[in-house]
Amino acid sequence: MLLHAVLCVVGFALLYYGAEWLVKGSASLAKSLGVAPIVIGLTVVAFGTSAPELVVSLVSSIKGASMIAVGNVIGSNICNIALVLGLSAAIQPITCHRAVVRRDIPIMLAISLLLMALCLDDTIHRIDGAVLFGGIILYTVMNYFFARREKAAGNVPDVAGEVEELGFISSRPKQLLFIVVGIAGVVGGAQLVVDSAVVIMEALGVSQ
Repeated sequence: MLLHAVLCVVGFALLYYGAEWLVKGSASLAKSLGVAPIVIGLTVVAFGTSAPELVVSLVSSIKGASMIAVGNVIGSNICNIALVLGLSAAIQPITCHRAVVRRDIPIMLAISLLLMALCLDDTIHRIDGAVLFGGIILYTVMNYFFARREKAAGNVPDVAGEVEELGFISSRPKQLLFIVVGIAGVVGGAQLVVDSAVVIMEALGVSQ
């Protein structure tokens, strides 16, 4: 089991660095192609940083360990709010924009209730998945128009600053290399994490 524990740690490292390289390479490529920072932030950065969770959940579902996929999503959200946000606020007070309170938090609560409702029959069906996927597309489009409106009003969207912090890679071959290596790292890391986690769980008698 020690070997699988080591492989699990290696898998998490590949997920972390793979996602970082994927986002950096993709954001740089998009920027060099003239894509607006708002669009980069709402698509490349937003989806790229969620790539590890996405791939882990996909691999888990394909391998028949579907509860790892569900636990991954729910546990991640709980950890992001309770640990990441909680610890950050405990160290330094965080300013919460009114737009987040008015718009994003109600959407977060609504999608959480929707997930709870979809799980009442003990199965998340393909139609349920399509509804959830359609929701993130709609949310992304809404955020794009909200960001454009705020920019027109003189408020610089946070996503623009987030893109700048990633660091720009000017070389096109290097951009593509970062993207390819990033994808390989995320996929390979997900495989290692899921495979090793299943073995460790079975050995400890822990459920998915």
